[in-house]
Amino acid sequence: MRWLFRIAGVLIAAVAVAVIALLMLPGEKIAKIASDQVSARTGRDLDIEGGVSVTLWPVLGVETGAVTFANADWAGPEPMFRARAVAVGVDAASLLRGEIRVTRIEAEAPEIRLERKADGRANWQFGPLAASVSASETEPGDATSTPITLDRLTSRNATLTWIDADAQPITLDNVDLSLRWPGPTAPLNLNATLRPAGEPLLLSANIEDFTAFLDGAVAPLTAQMESPGGLITLVGRASTAGEAAGKLVVRTTDTARMLTALGLGNIDIPAGLGRAADISGKLALTGDGRLSLREMQMTLDRNRLSGAADVTLGLPMQITANLTAGALDLTSLRQPDKTSSTKSAGGPASSEWSKTPIDASALARMEGAISLAAQSVDLGQTQLGPTRLLLTTERARAVLKLVDVKAWKGTVTGQLVANNRNGLSVGGELRIADVELRDLLRDLSGYDRVSGPGTAQIQFLGVGQTMDTIMNSLRGSGAIKVGQGRIDGIDLDRLMRGGTEDTDGSTPFDSLEATYVIEAGNLQNDDLLMTLSRATVTGKGRVGLGARDLDYLFTPTAQREGGKSPLSLPVRIKGPWSDPQIRPELSEALEIRLDEARDAAEQRAKAAAQRKLSEELDTDISDEESVKDALRRKLEDKAALKLRQLLGTE
Repeated sequence: MRWLFRIAGVLIAAVAVAVIALLMLPGEKIAKIASDQVSARTGRDLDIEGGVSVTLWPVLGVETGAVTFANADWAGPEPMFRARAVAVGVDAASLLRGEIRVTRIEAEAPEIRLERKADGRANWQFGPLAASVSASETEPGDATSTPITLDRLTSRNATLTWIDADAQPITLDNVDLSLRWPGPTAPLNLNATLRPAGEPLLLSANIEDFTAFLDGAVAPLTAQMESPGGLITLVGRASTAGEAAGKLVVRTTDTARMLTALGLGNIDIPAGLGRAADISGKLALTGDGRLSLREMQMTLDRNRLSGAADVTLGLPMQITANLTAGALDLTSLRQPDKTSSTKSAGGPASSEWSKTPIDASALARMEGAISLAAQSVDLGQTQLGPTRLLLTTERARAVLKLVDVKAWKGTVTGQLVANNRNGLSVGGELRIADVELRDLLRDLSGYDRVSGPGTAQIQFLGVGQTMDTIMNSLRGSGAIKVGQGRIDGIDLDRLMRGGTEDTDGSTPFDSLEATYVIEAGNLQNDDLLMTLSRATVTGKGRVGLGARDLDYLFTPTAQREGGKSPLSLPVRIKGPWSDPQIRPELSEALEIRLDEARDAAEQRAKAAAQRKLSEELDTDISDEESVKDALRRKLEDKAALKLRQLLGTE
């Protein structure tokens, strides 16, 4: 605010000069005198085009054409102030009493450029004026101690540019401003209309003890910003250094529209995360634009949270927050699959992944870290218990760390990553301990025929702009281990026994272990091992994560009584997740039988050969090594006999 009155002081100086030149001097001459005097007082050039017109009584008024006021020499060639026309009115009677009562200041289409360097220099600090003594050090007759009041200051269609140190410049166009300060002890009233993104933002402020405020002291402040979709109020204290503190209240009926009006972009806010919001807390704003909120209470749609946050507004927004919550309802995060077809009860609602493009541009609009501790989280299809999360974002890359999440009667830890720096990619590394496998599979895939306590690890990465392309590009690896459980829909024991008695149509098992790799959206496993009470089951096959189908072969093997050969009966599960077909695989069973018959025939032929060799070699032969030993001994005996005959000793 101090810069505004610096400029007003320059214009008032021009009025004072005009008074001296009232004796019928031409307008051009008055403009030249005013420019010279302002330049002498500020060290900056003031150019007035089109001359100056003056009124005398009861208001001493000055109206000019285009006005340009130079910038500081270190701030570049663009002027600090430029306007198409300026009008200043001063109450003549008050001026005769030694008071300056400005009845009006009007500027048409002003362009105001404010700049501050890292070393503290500001372009609204004028040469001689900046070095002048403070108000407390002035003498009674000094010009700086002359009381000034401002009845009305208005500007239309203004352009404000703010450049702070090395930060990105901020420019606001089409700004309307109205300011009233009726007396030295009266509060200042400010009203402004800003349009950073087209829609109007209505600002109003009331500053008590404005004289002290101008001198750099902290003064009581009440401010309000009304925008399409929301209202922000602050009751506290502020200073000209840009510092403020007090009670902040933010109420929105359409948060996305308010953020768009603030120039933060078109952000789609899911239900539950603040489409309508009520936020309050103790605010502290520093001179360098850092904002902190303490004792914060938030109602985001139906969700209530509390905590603290530190925010630096801009693009990207810098935020650090620590939040706690009770029961969170985030069911809206599970959007319906618009491209899928529906299935009957017993299967998932869709037969394919969504092909709707994913807009991940919001990842570039925020950087920082947000921690959340919630008593529970409702994700619609998945219910989480006590949950501790940490979200960090940097340069369009977000990492959600699952510090401790209770889900599916177990615990999930690890991290999920979304990266939109060069196209969208998603990945993660998860560790799942002691979960109920039926609940996990039902929530993630809609398949709920396998149950039991499970532990798993998974690493994955997918790339694409739709859910369909991501799921079909997945690659990674993992492992799973399950304790005592059950497979519904098939009784492997009954199949193995060939019985006809009624059962519950399920297969209980003692343990299940498997490892897998994922490539091009297909999970491939070749080492599944499941133990049953009277059999073992091996498995291998493909699970289509992208195609949402599977082709998997289970091979149960049971030992038969009486030393008979083991009985194997492969079972193939094939088809979409929503309705897989389960049937015995006769071709595999026949292949197993052929392998067993071939092995038996080989064993019989080997036994017959061993008996024949035993008879021929007149010795017992029980295995391949015995055959070699017997042949060697037989050859050695024959060689010894021939040698004795040659020597005549036989």
